[in-house]
Amino acid sequence: MKQFRGSYCSYFLMYFFYYLSLAMMQGLISVYLMDRGYSASQVSLTVSASLAASVALQPVVGALSDRLDKRLVCGGLLAINGILSYVFPMLSAFPLLAAVYSLMIAGMNGTNPAVEQMATVSRFPYGKIRVWGTIGYAVGTQVSGILYRYVSPGAMYQICGMGMVLCMAGLLGTQDVTAEDRPEKAAARDKEPGKGKMAFGKDFLWYLVITGLFYGATNVNSTFLPSMFQEQGMTIDLAATVIFAATLMEFPIVMFSGRLMDRMKNKTLLTAVFSLLVIQFAVYALVPFAPVQAAAAFLTKSVATMAYIMINLKVIASIVDKRYQMTALAVVAALKSLFTVGFQTVCGYLLDHGTYQRLYLLLLGVSVFGILLILASRIPDGTRERLFE
Repeated sequence: MKQFRGSYCSYFLMYFFYYLSLAMMQGLISVYLMDRGYSASQVSLTVSASLAASVALQPVVGALSDRLDKRLVCGGLLAINGILSYVFPMLSAFPLLAAVYSLMIAGMNGTNPAVEQMATVSRFPYGKIRVWGTIGYAVGTQVSGILYRYVSPGAMYQICGMGMVLCMAGLLGTQDVTAEDRPEKAAARDKEPGKGKMAFGKDFLWYLVITGLFYGATNVNSTFLPSMFQEQGMTIDLAATVIFAATLMEFPIVMFSGRLMDRMKNKTLLTAVFSLLVIQFAVYALVPFAPVQAAAAFLTKSVATMAYIMINLKVIASIVDKRYQMTALAVVAALKSLFTVGFQTVCGYLLDHGTYQRLYLLLLGVSVFGILLILASRIPDGTRERLFE
């Protein structure tokens, strides 16, 4: 047990199986529900309910993680989720199905800030740990498509439950960096708050809006992209393969994170990821040709979302006192869930009465507006932080 504590194996288990489970849980939810006869608006209602539950749970988890052992808090959530994932495929009544799915997603979202932060406070370089999250999500997406088509839709949720148990084991074995392990990283983590760092200042509030727009748009895209591909004539396992291949594009971002994220200014990074959204959504809206849309997903989808995960950690470290960073990360996660509730409701209604092209025109406009907000913001550069080396 002592050898496992803080070992590379513990981080591998935590990241690989967290993201494998997350991919299986939410990656094909729109297809799963629609194939069972539910409408797009019911899909959006289910996803919105899960995000509303996340809004309520995430600040509580963040506050408890700042005060108690974050590993025990999040480990408990994963244990509950492992049980619920076995129950979910057995449900048929829509209200109960939506309620259980909401609890599952709320538990995963509540755990996410702690999981992501642990890679920045470990004794290993960020990229060498976080890469297993990329691989886990890719594998989970591909396996989901195979299980859905050749075994049963419910099988992917049962495998998901096993993954969460393994993730919990890894999470409980992680250990924060010490001065003996990596003196320079421990010093950067423990340094006194700089000028302008507060619990929740104006920069933080402005950043919340930007983050809400990003995750509102990208979460809607993740929900409906498989069903859009299916409408274009792709089989569900082929759509899953496209998303699997897109996930692999995270590798360069993760592996070179120490060179990219720590050295580039926050506003430059934010503008870059929103520009990727503009390109992606413009193709979906204006080029209704499946191979071109698949290429756009491959080149931009996962690159943007992976980069934003790291940007979020960097911005929070730049503008929030380290004593409140878990709470701040949880507040950001809760707000992005709140924004996504609104986005899911509007976009589900739009799909019931319109087309995927109209949906992505709306998301294109949101992305352009996000860039304008970034350019008008005063978010600090954040070039002094050393989180990813």
